[in-house]
Amino acid sequence: MIVNTVSLSELLVDIVAPQPLEQLEAVKPLRVTGLCLDSRRVNPNDLFVAIPGADVDGRDYLVQAEASGASAVLVDSSGAFKIPKELRIPAFYVGDLSSKVLTIAARFYAQPFSALRVVGVTGTNGKTSCSQLIAQLYTLLDCRCGVLGTAGWGIGEAINESTHTTPDPIGLQAIAAELVADGAHRLSMEVSSHALDQGRVDGIDFETAVFTNLSRDHLDYHGDMASYAAAKRRLFLGRQLRNAVINIDDDEGRKLVGHMAEGVTVLTYSLFDQSADLYVTALNYSSRGVDGVIHYRNEDYRFSSPLLGEFNVSNLLAAAGALLTDGITLAVLVPLFAQLKPARGRLQVVDDESDISVLVDYAHTPDALEQVLKSLRKHTQASLWVVFGCGGDRDNGKRPLMAQAACLADHVVVTSDNPRTESPEEIIEQVVTGLLDNSDAAVIVDRAAAIEFAVTNAKPGDCVVVAGKGHETYQDIMGVKHPFSDFDKLATALQGRSRL
Repeated sequence: MIVNTVSLSELLVDIVAPQPLEQLEAVKPLRVTGLCLDSRRVNPNDLFVAIPGADVDGRDYLVQAEASGASAVLVDSSGAFKIPKELRIPAFYVGDLSSKVLTIAARFYAQPFSALRVVGVTGTNGKTSCSQLIAQLYTLLDCRCGVLGTAGWGIGEAINESTHTTPDPIGLQAIAAELVADGAHRLSMEVSSHALDQGRVDGIDFETAVFTNLSRDHLDYHGDMASYAAAKRRLFLGRQLRNAVINIDDDEGRKLVGHMAEGVTVLTYSLFDQSADLYVTALNYSSRGVDGVIHYRNEDYRFSSPLLGEFNVSNLLAAAGALLTDGITLAVLVPLFAQLKPARGRLQVVDDESDISVLVDYAHTPDALEQVLKSLRKHTQASLWVVFGCGGDRDNGKRPLMAQAACLADHVVVTSDNPRTESPEEIIEQVVTGLLDNSDAAVIVDRAAAIEFAVTNAKPGDCVVVAGKGHETYQDIMGVKHPFSDFDKLATALQGRSRL
C-alpha cells in the first residue's frame, strides 16, 4: 500500500477559498498521510472528508474521526450544519465538497491517472467480462494493464477484492497509484451507472469508452429506464474522450452513436449487423467454445476462442474494438483470442471431468439470465438446468421477469441469492409469480441444498448453471456476510454425485 505524506496547505489551496488564507497558513506545517471518507476507517494523521450521503451524513462523525487520529477535517457546507465546538483539530467548510474530492485525492496521490491510458466500460451486462478481456489482451501483448471492477482490481492474476464496481474518488486514485507503481501503462475499468450519476469518475480523462448494452437494472436507484440510460451516457460526454466503442445490436447503443461529440472516433460492433465497423459471421458453437470469422473494415480473419456463449462473442468484439482504437491491428489480436479466459464467475466451467457440464455465472438481471440460457442452449445437447434467486433490497419489479427468463431452461430451481434485510421466502414468492404454468420448477430456499439438488438430479450430458452470485464469496443475510461460494458448493455436490 502506498503511503504518502502531503502538506495540508498544498492539498487545499483553492479548495477552501474564500475562507481566510490565514487559516491555511496556520496549518502549513501540518502534513497528512491519508484521506478518508468513513470515520470508522480513519487512521492517525488522515484528512477526514465529511460529506452527507444518501443514508449517512459523514458530518455527524467529526468527533469520532478526531478520536481515531484525524489531523484535520473538511466539511461540506450545505445546509445549516455547524462544526462542533468541542472539535480541536483544524476544520474547513467547503462548498459542494463531493465534487472536489477527486481533485484532492488526485493531488494526494500525485495525479496517477495522468500516467495511464484509461478504457472505461459501461453497460448493464458484460462490464466485467469486457474489462478483463481487454486487460488479458494487453497482457498477452506484454503491456502491463491494470483492471478494476466488480471482481476486483490488480494486474494479471494478482487481483485484490473490490467493495464496489467503481470505488469512491479516493479509492479510485489510491488504486490507480498502486497500479502505476506496479508498472501499469493501461487501465481497463468498469464504470457503473451509480458512479457516473454520483460524479465519482468526474475528472478522469478516459481515452476510450465502451458501451455494451442496456436493460432493466438498478431501477431502485435510478427510478426509471430513461434516468438509467442518461447516467450511462455521461461516460461518453467527457471532454477528453477520444474514442467510443459501441454495440449497435442494442437500441441504446444505436441512439448513442448519433449523439457523440465531434472529434470522438466511433467504432461500432455487432454480432449481426454487417454495417458495423467490427462484426462476425459463420459462428460455430461447441463444447470447446466458439469459432467464426471476424471482419473489420476491409479485413477478415478466422478465429477461435474457448469462451462460451453468444454474448461472450459480443464481449470479445468490444474488447478487440478497444485495442483497435489503441493502434493494435486485428492481425495481431486474432491469434490471441484462443488464449483468453472467462472472467471469474462469468460463465465459468467448474469441473470439465464430470459427466455433466457445470458452470457459474453472475447473471442477476432478466436480460443477462436470458442471454446465458440462450447461449448455453447452443453448447448443450441434453437438458439445461438453472439454479437462481434474486437479491434483496433491490428492484423487486425484476423478480418475476427473472423467473420468465429462467423458463428458457428445461429444469428450474428457485433459491435464495443475497436476501440482505428481506425475507428469502418473501423474495421467492415474488419470483415464482413469473414462472410459466408448464415449467419444471423446484423451490429450495437453502442455496447449497438447491445446488446439490440440481447436480444430483441432472442426467449425464446435462448442463447445470448456477446464476446470480458469480465470483462472490459470501451470502448477505440481515447485514451479515456469511462465507459462501457457488464454486465450493458445486465442487462438494459434484463429489457427492461421483459417489452415487
